[in-house]
Parts: sequence; structure tokens; C-alpha cells
Amino acid sequence: MSKNKLAKILTIFLGMITLINFFWHVFLYREDIFTKFNSSYWTKRYLASQWVVPNSKNSIGDDGLYTYAGYRYMRGDDPSLLNAELPPLGKYVVGFFEVTTGYTGIFSLFFSFLSLILFYLFNKLVFKSSLLAILPVVLFSFEPIFIEQIRAPYLDILYLTLFFLGSILFLKKKYVCAGIAFGAFMAVKSPFLIILLYGVLLVWLFLQKQFGARKALVMLLATMGVYTLSYTAVFLHGHTIVYVLKLQKYIVHFYASGAKAVTGAVFPMLLNGSWYTWFSPVQKVYEWQILWPIISISSLLGFVIWLRKKEPFMLFQLLWVGGYVIFLSITPLFARYLLLLLPFLYNLSIWVFSAAIKSKFFSVVD
Repeated sequence: MSKNKLAKILTIFLGMITLINFFWHVFLYREDIFTKFNSSYWTKRYLASQWVVPNSKNSIGDDGLYTYAGYRYMRGDDPSLLNAELPPLGKYVVGFFEVTTGYTGIFSLFFSFLSLILFYLFNKLVFKSSLLAILPVVLFSFEPIFIEQIRAPYLDILYLTLFFLGSILFLKKKYVCAGIAFGAFMAVKSPFLIILLYGVLLVWLFLQKQFGARKALVMLLATMGVYTLSYTAVFLHGHTIVYVLKLQKYIVHFYASGAKAVTGAVFPMLLNGSWYTWFSPVQKVYEWQILWPIISISSLLGFVIWLRKKEPFMLFQLLWVGGYVIFLSITPLFARYLLLLLPFLYNLSIWVFSAAIKSKFFSVVD
């Protein structure tokens, strides 16, 4: 059997494992995903929650907050008066799926599946091999943090999907489209992560000798244009651009005066699943698995290999991983924030292991 045919068979086999695993968890979470959206229920939950009643014993999580906020946004409410500490786009998407499908979990189902597809397409650019491209995808599909995203409308999975989309477009040199995708990314959760992202993009362009002020400016204008458009409903409620700028100041104040970061907490979380919180003694991360320290340590070797091979797409991931780890080291941390990190740790690890195999044995892929 030829190497190409064997690689194709293995790729299809691993792809099938990914699909089976994904839809098995869809089946397990079917009651959460296919629960009919009940506006009265969520209104009562929100009005009795900590967001309305101080020290409420009937708290709701972020997924419940986004479920309610998305519904109210789609009803025409002013986004600046409800959950204004986050930009509105992600909650509009949640609300759109609730209103159009009538279910609370279709949003999560759709973007979880789409994120796996985009992860594979991103990897095709990176590895130039279908087999190597599918390996990190199948591993990531078993990640408890990813699986948790299937069952509830957290915004993290939309965040990841848009990051993959923007990165694919950027690496394919479609800078305007990449800027649009990154603008949507910026408008989903805390907008300040875009500073790190653009730092990575511009450093990568500079190191690849592809930097140009025009392309950088066009991409940035597209990003800021989309972010501004995400506040369209706020403008339609009679507010001005100055008001929207004050909202950004409020977002900064909200995060600066809220939860306090435990510096470097990302490292024990990755290495042994210990979560050093700002509100309690050390907790264990139930999503942690032994692969986390393995891929974290092996990813460090990616830099050593890059010094020899100078592979540009791996440099892009090394820059992102390094920058994002620093970001997570100085910001209040929840395990689900690793969703933007783990796929790239898997990629770098696969790259390291494949380089080691090629140097000592033989390759089964082109």
C-alpha cells in the first residue's frame, strides 16, 4: 500500500472518530441542546438573579445571562442597558439562534461543529498534510473543555470559531476579510484581547518581511468598523459615538475593579490542574487531563525546532501561544479561557513529534 493511500485511509478513519465522538456527546446533552426556549422562564431567572437582586441565592451562570440578554436584544432592547460589560455581537448571535430555532442549545451545537471544521482547515494550511491536520482535531474533540461548550451557550466557542476564521483568512493574505472576522471576534467578549492579537499579527508580518503599513491599516479599519457596527442598536436608541466610547470606559472599569488575577495561575492549571482563584482556596480543574502538561512542555520544543526550520505558520502559532499565555498569567482565569490555547498546543506538539519521527525513522505522509 502506498504512503498516500495509507495516509488517506488514516485521515478518513480519524475524521470518523471525531464525528462519532462529537455526535455521541450531542446525544448525551440532547436535553440541554434541544430544550425549548422559554422566555418567561429566563425572564424570571434573570430578575431573581445576582444581576438584579444583590446577594441573591438564585444566581445564574454566564450561559444563562447570555441566553436572556440575547433574547432581549432580539426583542429590540438597548444593549447598553443589559450586560453592557461585554460587547453585544455574541449575545445577538445567541438570541438569533433562540428566536429562529426555538431551542436554547442550537447556537452551541452549530459553532462547536463549525469550530472543528475551521480547525481542520486551519491545520491544512499549517501542515500541508490531511493526516497531520486531522490529528490535533480528533484530540481536541475529546477535550472536556471543548465538550462542555456543546451543551450551553457560552460565548467562548463563538470566540474560538471567529479566531480560526480570521487566522485562516490572514494566513491566506485576505486582509480585509481577516479584519472583518477579527472585528467580529473583538465584538464577542472582552475587546481588549484584540491588542494582543494585532501585536501577534504585526510581529509575524514583520518577521516574515511582509509588513506593510497599508495592509495593516486596512485590516485595522475593517476590524474597528465591524466592532463599531456591533453597537448599531445602541445608536438606533439615540445614543452618540461619545456614549459608546463611555461604554468602552465602563468595560475597562468593570474588569479592572472586578475579579483580581492570581499572577501565573495558568501554569499550575496546565501542569497539574490546580486553579489558584481569587475567591477561594486552591481548586481542582475537573476538565484537566494528563495531556495538558505533555502538550505544554512539548510545545516549548516547537521554538527550538522553529529556529532550525523557520516554518512561518508555526511561528504564527508560537507567537500566539506565547502572547496568550502571558495574557492569561495576568488576568483573572477560568478554565474555559484555555479554549483559545489548547488547539495550538496540540498543533505544536504534533509538529514536534512529526519532526522527531521524520528525523529518526520515516514519514507516512507527504
